[in-house]
Amino acid sequence: MSAELLKRLEAVTARLETYASGLKPRGGGGDSKGGDSAAVAAYDQYYSSCVQPFIDNIRKVKETTGIADWTEQAFKHQRVVIAAAGACKKPSSDALMKFVGPIAEVLGTAESKVDNRSPFFNQQKAFAEGIQALQWIVTPAASKPIVQGGVEAADFYLIKILTAAKAKAGEEQQNLRNYANGFKEVLGQLATFCQENFKLGLEWNPKGGDLASFSGGGGGGAAAEAPADDGAGGPPPPPGPPPSAEELSGGTTPAPAPKGDAPGMGAVFAQLNQGENVTKSLKHIDRKKLRAEQKDAPSLAPKEKTGGGGGGKGKKFNAAAEEKKPPKMELSKGTWFCEWYEDQELEITGVELKQSVYITKCKGCHIKIPDKCKSIAVDGCTKTTISFKSVVSTMEIFNCQRVVADVTDSCPSVAIDKSQGCQIHLSREALKEPPQIITSNISETNVQCPGAKDEDDPIEIPVPEQYCTVIKPGASGSKHLYSLATAPVTHGD
Repeated sequence: MSAELLKRLEAVTARLETYASGLKPRGGGGDSKGGDSAAVAAYDQYYSSCVQPFIDNIRKVKETTGIADWTEQAFKHQRVVIAAAGACKKPSSDALMKFVGPIAEVLGTAESKVDNRSPFFNQQKAFAEGIQALQWIVTPAASKPIVQGGVEAADFYLIKILTAAKAKAGEEQQNLRNYANGFKEVLGQLATFCQENFKLGLEWNPKGGDLASFSGGGGGGAAAEAPADDGAGGPPPPPGPPPSAEELSGGTTPAPAPKGDAPGMGAVFAQLNQGENVTKSLKHIDRKKLRAEQKDAPSLAPKEKTGGGGGGKGKKFNAAAEEKKPPKMELSKGTWFCEWYEDQELEITGVELKQSVYITKCKGCHIKIPDKCKSIAVDGCTKTTISFKSVVSTMEIFNCQRVVADVTDSCPSVAIDKSQGCQIHLSREALKEPPQIITSNISETNVQCPGAKDEDDPIEIPVPEQYCTVIKPGASGSKHLYSLATAPVTHGD
């Protein structure tokens, strides 16, 4: 491509960009303070209708005031970031991560403050899982699936909160329902907001000023602390008139341009019409390098490492949480805690009917519970077998790999979540009233039942990992026009 042709293209492009810089960008826009853009106005409506009521409700309960403070900090600063995106050009990764620091702080603190011995464990864990939805703010990808992932991660614990509310009454019941329904509404409406305003991720104003100069968005002084970026600063110039019709239609009269003189587009297209010669100077895009850059995109979450097995599909644990702690078994506030044992045969004796058992971070163990108890929960265990007589309510397995639950008497319900390679062994006695088995995000899970005779081999039944849902027209005269029919996907006999 000749230098003359490049000069002409630059001139016309500069005219178009100068004109477009004064137009309101999609998803952002507004003045240098970012206070009047459509996206910010939509966010303000979302905050006042969903986030603020949730904060007000959970602040009434002493034990969840901290969660209310974290919610307010994270979601108010999210508004600052959205406003800044409409007024500023995209900053460097380091500058962006420092700018979103108040949000990253909440994500890390919420996870570190989860206490599995607290009566409010489900509230803490639901928030720690769900608040990860705010990762959309720094992820260069479609925003709604990221937020929806936070909804799904929190849903397991929100359901437990609603279940617990059924056994309560009065104000305590209402507080539990306010928390579960309110937080789900906060995340669900955030997904809707992102879909409507930032479908492909947060969009920055390519003609905006430096992030360091941004001081608006209603975020106090937080935005002013952002570091300077390396690009040229200053607000965009006034748009001025668009290129003339004569210039765009091939006329020969040059119009004024910021860089040099630009002849008409007719002459430009005449030189462009040279076949492959015109592409010789074009820059080749290295797709491998582009994918690597996308892979290295910043993350608000604390540094993590993936649990073993499952091809990387296993539960991710914080590195700090993987530090080895001394093994411990104790009774505290009606719950037996069995923690951090490795390669041992254990028996939890003295368990009473009204007490629960919580087993966590055990590896390669065989744990026996000879007495009937209220419930059993197994969290983050690997290659561990739990043999128990019976439970009053449920046996839960979550964040586990290769765990076996051996039921000798009775178990009304088994819940398995985010786990791989689990086995449920049921005795003949347990099969007199078979348990209800609830699963989500599982793989390689089987239920083992005894054969027809005691000397026969046991029968293993795989739990489906996939389901097929079809839409069916409603029956004649039915008030429902359509219905859904769901069936497990089977692979062979």
